[in-house]
Amino acid sequence: MLVFLIGCTAGKTLPAEQPTSGRTIAEPPKETPAEEVAEPAAEEVKTAATHTVKFVGNKFEPAELTVKVGDTVVWKNERDSPTLNKAMVLGTKTCAFVKSPLLQSGETFEWTFTEPGTCQIVDGYIASTFGKVIVEE
Repeated sequence: MLVFLIGCTAGKTLPAEQPTSGRTIAEPPKETPAEEVAEPAAEEVKTAATHTVKFVGNKFEPAELTVKVGDTVVWKNERDSPTLNKAMVLGTKTCAFVKSPLLQSGETFEWTFTEPGTCQIVDGYIASTFGKVIVEE
């Protein structure tokens, strides 16, 4: 960052430059270089990952998943039983904003996690099915 300071003297006349022959003029003080600001190293390109959680039978596979901020989790309904073929992703407590529509067999729902924390997930179709997504920096 460069800063220019411009000054003026109101109502004063500056003396004309004097000739220097025959006189010793002290050198102006050497400028001490400003502390160099190191350029930040090229940041690693953070690539977001996609993780899959499956609804299988009456459980999530995997039941617990650890991801990074920016990662996406895709929940896929792989239930294909005539009596058990629907699923729903419902976040609880601090993750209540994570909510899918009712998913038919083969359908998916995805969510990208933007903040660290732990999300408790319940299957809204089978309320006794719980999962957990741990989101790390």
